[in-house]
Amino acid sequence: MLDMLLKDQNIEFQCESSQVSPLTKCTKDDLLSFLEPVQYLETNFYEPVDGWLKPRNWQWDWPMDPTWAPSDTKCDICKATPCDCISTLPKNCYRILYYGAKGRGIQARAPSRGGLVFGKDQYIGELTGKLVPPDTYDDSMTINLNRSDIDEEPVVCQVYCQDRGNWVRLVNHSCKPCARLITKIVSGKARVMLQARQDIYDGAEVTVNYGRGYFKNKNCLCEICAARAQSNQAAIDFNTLSSPEGQG
Repeated sequence: MLDMLLKDQNIEFQCESSQVSPLTKCTKDDLLSFLEPVQYLETNFYEPVDGWLKPRNWQWDWPMDPTWAPSDTKCDICKATPCDCISTLPKNCYRILYYGAKGRGIQARAPSRGGLVFGKDQYIGELTGKLVPPDTYDDSMTINLNRSDIDEEPVVCQVYCQDRGNWVRLVNHSCKPCARLITKIVSGKARVMLQARQDIYDGAEVTVNYGRGYFKNKNCLCEICAARAQSNQAAIDFNTLSSPEGQG
């Protein structure tokens, strides 16, 4: 039954995003709590932190929310101010699926099979999480937020989405991605936006390129690298079988 609940849906459950103890040690209340939906953050969570240094070339009061933008800053999407672009992003156009060794990922979903879900350059969503000082974390669930509207484009904070965030944090890496994460001023704040690099159709996995350091000492699991590894292994197997030692 649990598999039925977790398959082909756009809801993330607590048991998928938390470290679950062995079921034999769980109470009935624990088991029920694992099936509760994860409450997504609609916007980034910020609270002041002692010792959070003012970003380079920051010209406003400090401390304050590092994603704040002056009221006369134009939105990068509509070029107006104020605006409600952030509330007009696509909704219910994805589902959470398991992609083998990669784990959970995001699949584009259209009303009709094979239909266009996101057009090239369209903004798909915003990555939300807890705002923390630069260099707080160094892991795959954290992304730096640069302010391109400030001289030298300093990193003003990190968006940490391991414990709190939204569905965008589940987007997997690919060396040939169909989307990207980019910081933009949208509706009065600097935000890490998910943007389509090409037309994305129903059934396609939504992916971005997180960079060379994303996997650290692990192998990349994207479809490009997986195919390359399979081809290399096939060549090794063929050479082994073709060698005198392999034939003997």
